[in-house]
Amino acid sequence: MAHWCESCGQELPTGEMASEATWLVEPGTDQQSFAKPAGAKQSGQDKKLLMAVVSALIIWGLFVGLGRIVTPDDSIDEQAAAKMEQARLDQEAEVAAEAEAAATEAAEAAEAAPVEIAEVAGDYGAADAAPGFPVASDDGEARTVVSVQVERLQRQFDRRDSAAFVAYRSAEGVVVVDLGSGMSVITELEPGVTAIYSDAHLLRSGASTFAVNTETLEVSRVAENSGVVVSDTLDGHTYLVDSGSLSGQAALVEVVADGEYGFHRLPSGGLQIQPVDGLGILAVPNSPAGETLIAGVDTFLSLSENRVLTGTSNALLEQVCSTEDQCELVVANLASGEQHAVPSSFVRFGDQYSLAPNGHALLRYSQAGFAEVYVTGTESILWVVGTGMHAPAWGPNSDFIAWIDRISDPKLKFMFPDEPDWLAIDLRDLGAPPPASPELIVFTSETSPTNES
Repeated sequence: MAHWCESCGQELPTGEMASEATWLVEPGTDQQSFAKPAGAKQSGQDKKLLMAVVSALIIWGLFVGLGRIVTPDDSIDEQAAAKMEQARLDQEAEVAAEAEAAATEAAEAAEAAPVEIAEVAGDYGAADAAPGFPVASDDGEARTVVSVQVERLQRQFDRRDSAAFVAYRSAEGVVVVDLGSGMSVITELEPGVTAIYSDAHLLRSGASTFAVNTETLEVSRVAENSGVVVSDTLDGHTYLVDSGSLSGQAALVEVVADGEYGFHRLPSGGLQIQPVDGLGILAVPNSPAGETLIAGVDTFLSLSENRVLTGTSNALLEQVCSTEDQCELVVANLASGEQHAVPSSFVRFGDQYSLAPNGHALLRYSQAGFAEVYVTGTESILWVVGTGMHAPAWGPNSDFIAWIDRISDPKLKFMFPDEPDWLAIDLRDLGAPPPASPELIVFTSETSPTNES
């Protein structure tokens, strides 16, 4: 009976050993026999598959290992890492800058917001209050709100050791503002005309003229028919011209001097009435050249051989003409007679002018509300930053200019030419109503602590 010989790959008869078999190929060669059991063939394929997988794993491992060691992309990775780090630092810096900007904006907003003063009783009491102004109650219930701009204005007055009041007309009455305390009062006026207080400051607004008593800050109406009234004059008398005679050539001038009443008429010759606080009632020629007169107790007197545009108790702004077509402006000092020619670059046809009380500065403002200041005797010309100027007033000490800007929300504006600095204060921050017209006056109370002697 035959059996299969695994070593020789043949079937051998019963009893025959492998060593006695006849080999189909040389033993030890790499050639395989042509006949092999199915099981033996499957075992060889598995080995080949296993070897292929192992080889692939070895090659992949070597590639990865060598790649990590010798790849030229190392420098690229380092650059990318550096860029990422720089981007992170830039982002941190940007976040820090945004935080700082937000903190600055919050601080500015806090500064611009109104600051509430704690107890008025401790900061502003009866001893500091001006006549006619409310004082804080003992229990401290009265309070006031002072804006940053008001505080800046108060610091300006503190540095100058001065105080001032502003008065203007509103629909509710005449408003008087104490700039030192930032408080305001309103005087409601009954119809009719009352007497003029001595040493009163006059507010001309519309067809009415109001007198503010500098001692008590009481207000009265002294004209309501567009009549002309001047109480702040060189000779200390009060002069009135009724509106009915203003249009005529022979205006009737009424005089109140030392309690006595008198009158006289405007001379003929092409003159027109012009009120100027600090001087009196002027008779100004209609032509560019000609003599200017001033009302006296009994008649008009000569004030200047030139046409006077405006003036104060210390100086005149004159129009000096060699011919009617060749004129210049000159500031003339009344006490010394010294004259300063105004630079031609400062003069504008159609603009209006206002002299400082001391005569050392000249304000020019246009119909559009723009203005400049010329310092007499120098080449200094200052542009007024705040606009909306239509009826300005100088401070009593000539150190600032005040006016009401009625564009948008009305504001009370100030300029200090010596710095120069300007401030715009919302009237609501002063507890004051809006103005009915742009006219205002600025004065110093005779009972103010800074004026006591």
